Amino acid sequence: GGLKDVFLQRDMITVGGGVRFPALARMALRSSLSGLEFAVGIPATLGGGIMMNAGAFGQDMGSLVQEVETIDHQGKQQTWSKGELCFGYRSSSLQDQNLIVLKAVLRLTPALKEDIAARMDANLASRCKIQPLDFPSAGSVFRNPPHDHAGRLIEEVGLKGHRIGDAMVSPKHANFIVNCGSAAGRDILALIKTVQKQVCGEKGIMLVPEVLIMGEEG
Repeated sequence: GGLKDVFLQRDMITVGGGVRFPALARMALRSSLSGLEFAVGIPATLGGGIMMNAGAFGQDMGSLVQEVETIDHQGKQQTWSKGELCFGYRSSSLQDQNLIVLKAVLRLTPALKEDIAARMDANLASRCKIQPLDFPSAGSVFRNPPHDHAGRLIEEVGLKGHRIGDAMVSPKHANFIVNCGSAAGRDILALIKTVQKQVCGEKGIMLVPEVLIMGEEG
């Protein structure tokens, strides 16, 4: 199958790693299957979402995934069971292995279509209210430290609206770095490091990036 294929068998859905979350959430809605309501506003593919154990509103991918098929850069394919994936907060055992997710099997829950739609609408409304959806971003930049929120810490050290080139800490939600025009990767990386340094210096907490940084820095 292809990276954008979707096959449904009762409450089990086999999804290609290239299927985008919002489209997948809508497919589940049309099939009266619950579990992906949180994904409707996440700008990611299934493969990336599994790698990161993407989640929101008390739900995450780790609770849905039953099996994952991956391929490495030598062409070796491997199938991982749920128990082998070691899902944690915005992490999985696949994350540091330089793998590509080909497909995954998810288990969803039959539910009334109107209830699923209502949860999706509520989630989207919440995102629109608190997140900077008017500029491109990669979503939340940092993981929340235990018993705190990265956005609150960044705001408290005065970095809301701080800018390097066209990369800016969002004035709407400080745990988002937005592209105000033509931000380069080096601008975003420099801003991430600035935030880490200032929060660590003033709060004694080193924020850990939630986003994965690919390729060479420099």
